[in-house]
Amino acid sequence: MKKNILKAFAAAVIAIVAVACDTDVEKATYTPSDNSGVSFRASIFYNTEVETGDVVEIEIDRAVANGALTVPLSYTETAGEGVTAPSSVTFADGEYSTTIVMDVSAMVPGTSYKGTLEITDASLYDENISISSISVTLQMVYTWNLLGTGEWFDYFFNYSGSDDLDIIDVQVYKAEGFNHYRVYDPWPASKVSASWGTDLSGSGAAYFDFDIDDDGYVTFDDPLSTGWTYDYYDAEITLLMPSSWSSSYAAYDAYCCTLEGGDIVRFYWFQYMSEVGGWRGYYSVLALPSYSGNFLSWVNANY
Repeated sequence: MKKNILKAFAAAVIAIVAVACDTDVEKATYTPSDNSGVSFRASIFYNTEVETGDVVEIEIDRAVANGALTVPLSYTETAGEGVTAPSSVTFADGEYSTTIVMDVSAMVPGTSYKGTLEITDASLYDENISISSISVTLQMVYTWNLLGTGEWFDYFFNYSGSDDLDIIDVQVYKAEGFNHYRVYDPWPASKVSASWGTDLSGSGAAYFDFDIDDDGYVTFDDPLSTGWTYDYYDAEITLLMPSSWSSSYAAYDAYCCTLEGGDIVRFYWFQYMSEVGGWRGYYSVLALPSYSGNFLSWVNANY
């Protein structure tokens, strides 16, 4: 079943690439520029387990280590207020790597802090190969309380066609003082391998978090990492809110909601691979530990 989905998707992407390809277009030959080769190590920095008193450090490298070098920086907050970065960082003579220390002392639990840290002097990096900016997402660690064992149905990753719908038990936690929840081991290797065979590689995300607002609607920080890579494109499958995929799908955000008096949580997320594309229209459903009904019967009746 999953292989049919993959083949159809691969054919569509290959067709797009074939149409877009023009063998008559010639591009300029790349010539390395004469600079210090300053670069971040990755384009994304993600830490949602920052504890009080922690120091958040981001590594930065350079290719040429002759002499000391001061690199000007700027940090632009896009969500939350409370994270700051230094205006510059300095490499000592002979030093290829150094550390940017972010000030996170004003962070509080329950807020997601996002921003972009960038090198502001373009003469210090090569735009063809350097990573000149890094997207930063930070969050203070919560105090977690175990709610108990819930039940989890995931059609896209886990379902292989079995009569029990490959429903699994999961541990569900709730953050003290917040309507913020955590589900552990939602995409285990045993289920994903049975469903997808060798098309996906990875070990699965250890957990994912979500929030429930006062009206029963569900949100999560996206792109949400699943820990699974679709090997054909060497791209991780992440999960998006519908509105993050496209504003034209914003109305579908409301499909992420609680049901059955708040005891069942439904996720309508889009499975996405960066610069490739993805899928939409697949539900996942969580029965919280408070649900007393027959979850298998409920899923069969509703999906």
